[in-house]
Amino acid sequence: MLRKAGLYYRTLKHLRREQVQYRLYYLLRRRWRRIRPVQYPTWDGEAAPIQFAESVSAYENWDREGGFRFLNLAHDFGTPAQIDWEFAAFGKLWTYNLCYFEFLAQPQVSPAQGLAIIRAFIQKYPQLKTAPEPYPTSLRIIFWIRFLRQHQIQDAEIDRSLYVQAQTLADHLEYHLLGNHLLENGFGLWFAAVYFQDLPLLRKAEAILKPELTEQTMADGAHFERSPMYHSIMLYRVLDCLNLAMHNTAVFQPCADWEDRFAEKAALMLGWLMNMTFPDGQYPYWADAAPEIAPVPRTLLAYARRLGVEPRIMPLGESGYRRMDWDAFSLMADVGDVGPDYIPGHAHADTFSFVLSVVQQPFVVDTGISTYEKNARRQSERSTSAHNTVQVGTQEQSEVWGGFRVGRRAYVRILEEQPDSPTQGFRLRAEHNGYAHIGGTHQRTFSREGGALVIEDAVSVASNEPAYAHLHFAAGVEIRLEGQTLHSVLATIQVEGASHVELMSYDLPMGYNQFTTDAVKAVITFENRLMTRISTTK
Repeated sequence: MLRKAGLYYRTLKHLRREQVQYRLYYLLRRRWRRIRPVQYPTWDGEAAPIQFAESVSAYENWDREGGFRFLNLAHDFGTPAQIDWEFAAFGKLWTYNLCYFEFLAQPQVSPAQGLAIIRAFIQKYPQLKTAPEPYPTSLRIIFWIRFLRQHQIQDAEIDRSLYVQAQTLADHLEYHLLGNHLLENGFGLWFAAVYFQDLPLLRKAEAILKPELTEQTMADGAHFERSPMYHSIMLYRVLDCLNLAMHNTAVFQPCADWEDRFAEKAALMLGWLMNMTFPDGQYPYWADAAPEIAPVPRTLLAYARRLGVEPRIMPLGESGYRRMDWDAFSLMADVGDVGPDYIPGHAHADTFSFVLSVVQQPFVVDTGISTYEKNARRQSERSTSAHNTVQVGTQEQSEVWGGFRVGRRAYVRILEEQPDSPTQGFRLRAEHNGYAHIGGTHQRTFSREGGALVIEDAVSVASNEPAYAHLHFAAGVEIRLEGQTLHSVLATIQVEGASHVELMSYDLPMGYNQFTTDAVKAVITFENRLMTRISTTK
């Protein structure tokens, strides 16, 4: 009982006051509204004749019949009238994806097909529980409006439903969560405000977007939850809002006030994404990132340029990531904190992890995720041993638990940062306190010596627990172990200070709910110091 109480304390003490206040407020309000239900204003006018230029197409998640495929899991409902909007067999995230209506942005979806599904949804909406939640509502508003404007559809029944959904969203803003959820609420309200030329909705959208875009966009351009995937999604929304603003200043004057704001944020965020993209066009799957969820970097870059936005590339800094490119190597390292303290839901125990590309091919990779379900696999995928860093005994650097929670968390101190140069190479040395609760520290140094990458680990602990350095190799990379040297066709890895080196296969997530077993990892056991030297064979 005391252990559980401590875990909750270490988790909850980081919450902001407004998160606690809004949780209590919404709880009490729900009870009061059972006695006195609320009624939202209705819409009887015509939506504005807004314009929306070409955006980004959706992944093909709907087969234009009755089948949907999200998170690599498919289900066929039959006709639009037979769609179960509360379908829960594949977990809540699958249901959320169904209710986003992002599939309307597939290029093959005809106006008649889209309208049939929208109308089927409207018929069932009053009885639904998941679909009216703020997060799916925020996205659904955007994709309905995009679909209606793309096909120049004016439909009074759909507009009435959209207006009710926007009013419901405005009344259930996710201040109890904050982070990307609240920002999505703001984007959804902003779309609705422009579509309906509704100033009260606009004021609510602005009350979210002004402070949240400032706080959630870091100085180097990163979204503050430090996930390349969620960063890409937030950038996508900013670009869609910019699209709406720049094409409708004559229709709705406040659009002019927001065009420059959205363009400025888009350029900065695009610059960070370019910094985080490998030559093969992919980014590391850090912090709950997975493929085929967000638009890929080249698609977002092309979209931005259609809107007149070019990347504003700043040196990586506040986000905690660093990148070095030399010869055949591209290195990215995580030397930052796990995320914002009050919303670490996508954080992993991955401090000092790194990924490495050799001759533009993935070599050492982040394992990513395969699920959001609160189960043993999710716990494992967030753990220290699932990342390219050091674990002390069975301890975790950061106390990840409950699917999206973090108790005790590692904090980083940068001790030395020397930029790359032809004569000295780069040197990056940092220390984290994730093992302070057992009287320990972990210090890691990344440096370039000639053409080689050298990683030095120094671990100090009060106990006699051994330390384990983990290296996860990309799918298909063949590794041969000879003594304390790992050989592959791309690179050679020599370790000094190890008491044992072991190779083992592991399940490498290839997206949600799918894996490959064609992957190996190295587990290197040592006591206090370990030196790992990676040299290219190319």
